[in-house]
Order: sequence, then structure tokens, then C-alpha cells
Amino acid sequence: MRNITAYFIDSQSARIAAEKIAGENITRGDIRLFGVESEKVLLATYTVFCIFAGASLGLILGAGVALIPEIGIFAKISAVTGLLSGAAIGAVTGTLLDVLVCENAPTCASVSMEADEKFLGKISKRLKKQGAFKVVLT
Repeated sequence: MRNITAYFIDSQSARIAAEKIAGENITRGDIRLFGVESEKVLLATYTVFCIFAGASLGLILGAGVALIPEIGIFAKISAVTGLLSGAAIGAVTGTLLDVLVCENAPTCASVSMEADEKFLGKISKRLKKQGAFKVVLT
């Protein structure tokens, strides 16, 4: 048995999805509804993307600098320093974006339940079809 949690824009959408899922290998008593702030759900969305983008761009630029002849010792470590500094700049930028976006986001609701491994894919698809914007398996 694994836990599956789906996040919805509002509590009404979550309640409707929970009612439709009930009876499909899951009893009504096993389904839990929660109201959560969207900050908890969406935080780190931009941070992860910006870290990856910054690190990739830093690595490319650092490798490009390494190709310039006669720069010295810095040319040998420029790819690594570009990767690290790009990731750091991306982390700061992504965190700022997360805070700005989530500060103005509405509250949302979640539906959580336990299900057998063999039904997780089907339940996940049904929850997404019902309007879940994020489904997490734990």
C-alpha cells in the first residue's frame, strides 16, 4: 500500500474528485480531504527549474571560456566555477520567483488516500482527469 495525494485549486473540486474515486478499490473512510495553502504545494517549482537552467548555462559558458587559449589556470576550472555559480544564481532567482508567485496564489485543497500498487496509475489518471494539478505518490 502506498499513499497518493492530489492537489486541487479549490475544496469543491477536491470533494467531487474524492466522491468519484470512492468505490474504486478505495472506501470512503480511507479518503482524507485537507485544505492547504498553495505556498506549501507550489514552493520550489521555480527554484528547481532555475537551479538546473543556471547550472546548465554556467557550464556551457565555462566550457566556452576553457576553449580560449593561453588564459591560464582559470581556463581549467572555468567549467566547474560556471556550473556552481550558475546553480547559485539560479537558486536565488528561483526562490525569489517562488515567493512572489506563491504570495498571490489562492488557497487549495488536497485529497489523500492509500491504495494498492496495482491501482496507483489508474487512480492517478482519474485524479488528474478530475482536475488535480499535482499528484504525489509516497
